[in-house]
Amino acid sequence: NREVDYIITHSCGEKALYRLPLQHRPEKMYPCLDNAFLSNFEASVKYKHWYFGHYHLDHEVSPTQTALYQQIISLEEGVYMEHKGTVVLETERLILRRFQVEDAQAMFENWASNPNVTKYLTWQPHASADATRALLGEWVQDYARPDRYQWAIELKTLGHPIGSISVVHVRENVDECEVGYCLGEPWWKKGIMTEAFKRVIAFLFEEVKANRICAHHDTENVGSGKVMQKSGLTYEGTLRQAGCNTSNPRCDLAVYAVIKG
Repeated sequence: NREVDYIITHSCGEKALYRLPLQHRPEKMYPCLDNAFLSNFEASVKYKHWYFGHYHLDHEVSPTQTALYQQIISLEEGVYMEHKGTVVLETERLILRRFQVEDAQAMFENWASNPNVTKYLTWQPHASADATRALLGEWVQDYARPDRYQWAIELKTLGHPIGSISVVHVRENVDECEVGYCLGEPWWKKGIMTEAFKRVIAFLFEEVKANRICAHHDTENVGSGKVMQKSGLTYEGTLRQAGCNTSNPRCDLAVYAVIKG
């Protein structure tokens, strides 16, 4: 029941990621691609194309095999974003860094347990620091993915996280990153999230080579919309009853975006 991922180029030029059972692999179309060659790409292609060239195969691959496999997954250089993973970013007041499991208590106390913070989010307040610790354990494991962007927002004067900002969705075919964020209530209305968001936008445009950065919010969460506007995003419209959160199972979403200039 094992599966393998392939990136296929359609006739229109758009690329898509497919997960196929091993028995459906294209060996019959490309008989010189043997089972060992294809199965060794299972993990590496799993998180899209940028792993190409970093495979550790347990046997020699012929030039013919390599050329044909490249033809299958169509990995033209420069088509996709150049993912860097969650690297450390800095602003005048903030350090944006990877979370650590040791951040559990600070995260729990500063925002994860506060219903005012989670009011327009999709998850309920954490009942204990243990729940926060378990979540952070998953996030730390996810940092192995180069397309995983999950920053802890650390105020330099405090030395511990007060919120988070992350890329919650990536659309490779249009070079788009969707950003989400939350911040501890004591630090609202101080320009902190705008400062963090602007730094993330610069990183995604300049380093990751994104073309479009977007975000959305429940239309009742006016404060989040102000952060998006101050960060340079433009209002594009409202999607009616397109979202849900802890306060509303059917909420309208205001959509904002900025295009690389």
